[in-house]
Amino acid sequence: VLLNKGDDANSLAGFAIAGIERIVNVFADGGNTRILIFSILVGALLAFMRYSGGVSATVNFLVEKGLSGNARRARFIAFFTGVFIFI
Repeated sequence: VLLNKGDDANSLAGFAIAGIERIVNVFADGGNTRILIFSILVGALLAFMRYSGGVSATVNFLVEKGLSGNARRARFIAFFTGVFIFI
């Protein structure tokens, strides 16, 4: 909007239409669409896990078993989990 130098009412409408066209162009490429859908699904899975109490249950399980009693152990668990998942 700031870059559009027109003072008429069409400048805001033109900005909105150009924005919609750019979004459509992103979805025109199959690779971009697959990445966006995958990201949305991962986000939905994480939201579902948080909403259902899975994160709290995992934390409680680790504390009860004594695997995460202090900050050092918690960092080790986070490091090990990251290495296990991504490698």
